[in-house]
Amino acid sequence: MNAAEAQDRWRRQANQYLRKHQLVANKIIPPPAPNLRMVVVIPAYDEPNLTAMIEGLQRLEPPAGALEVLVVLNDSERDDAHVIALHEGQCAELATSALAERFVIHAVHHSRLPQRHAGVGLARKLGMDEAVARLVASGSADGLIVCLDADCRCDENYFRAIEAHFDANPRCSAASIYYEHPIQGNSPPELDAAILHYELFLRYHVYGLRFAGAPSAFQTLGSCMVVRALDYARQGGMNRRQGGEDFYFLQKFIQLGSFSEILTTRVIPSPRVSHRAPFGTGSAVRQWVGEVEPSLRVYAPECYDALRHFFDAVAQSNSDHGLIDALHSSPFAPYLESIDLRHRLGEVARNVASGEAFRKRALRWFDGFHALKAIHWLCAERYPKVPIDDAARVLLARLGQCAAGDSHELLSRFRGFERAGWLSPAPHLAGRGVNRAALVDTDRPDHKT
Repeated sequence: MNAAEAQDRWRRQANQYLRKHQLVANKIIPPPAPNLRMVVVIPAYDEPNLTAMIEGLQRLEPPAGALEVLVVLNDSERDDAHVIALHEGQCAELATSALAERFVIHAVHHSRLPQRHAGVGLARKLGMDEAVARLVASGSADGLIVCLDADCRCDENYFRAIEAHFDANPRCSAASIYYEHPIQGNSPPELDAAILHYELFLRYHVYGLRFAGAPSAFQTLGSCMVVRALDYARQGGMNRRQGGEDFYFLQKFIQLGSFSEILTTRVIPSPRVSHRAPFGTGSAVRQWVGEVEPSLRVYAPECYDALRHFFDAVAQSNSDHGLIDALHSSPFAPYLESIDLRHRLGEVARNVASGEAFRKRALRWFDGFHALKAIHWLCAERYPKVPIDDAARVLLARLGQCAAGDSHELLSRFRGFERAGWLSPAPHLAGRGVNRAALVDTDRPDHKT
């Protein structure tokens, strides 16, 4: 297949997706630049500082290819008149703004959306679908859809690092971007402790999964993800969940084995309180502020020990019967029975021709969603939640690392691990990690001597 045929095939596939899944007609009229490479989709709901955020993006180093920023102003049928008026004013302001110095800005207003669907998932979908249409119109088969939130800041090399990463990894379909919340100087002051403990939990959880050997051990923040437009269309696009949309969306690419991490730049999400989304940073901070409990309580380290037993059993199995036998002693064997593990593994075994294929299919089935459900079951039935600092110290010891220090030091240590790509299951980073079975290794970051 030559380049022209491949381009035509990509265009047909993308248009087929849009005809089947796009919810509303495109709102952007001007045609895109012929070399459009990247569309940044920013959902915005009741964001009074939106203009300042766009100004911040204009100060970043531009990518080599053409870039568009698509702001999706969205509100529901139950929103107050002042929210709708704010969005109308911002849409008009951005349409006539002089901010577009380095890239084109589009603002679209999806107003009075049905309450049962309105939320960040639907807003992302509306924007990402329109981004596909923009990239199709420009003929950019390898174009990138970048997701960012309206209260984020980014490092100066943000656009260039994303572009360089996908150029260097042509088989990468989607990626997460390294992030750091501001953990000092927030207002009110109690936000400092809230965001510090919440981010420590996020990183603790990912490294718990990496300790266990889970292929799904990645950060999945909606404000820190990128996907190729063609792969977005091939995998059915974004969902409309009102929370957790990013987790479920990215699991599709993680299962394919084409997911990676961009560790050469940084997103700085806002630590502010949110009353809209039921999950995520803003919701967690809202629940924390004002609590009497002195420490955030999180999944016990024993949950990851149990998962490690499961993944070790999968790695050593060649058949469904052997794996089921090996899992009889698992701490969450009753949970596995409740999800009809025997039947599901039997289906896997009937559709593979080798032990290696069986192991791959079994891991694909027991994805990040099943791992999280298993952890929730373990917390409820076996291992009660524990304070985050205690949990983080135990996990660091399990990993052969220094487990001393306060919350700030623990977070700094986990940040360093992630920035270095240590133990990352991403294929292109495999050479930068270490063998999970050899957890004492002087080549690792922050090795305990």
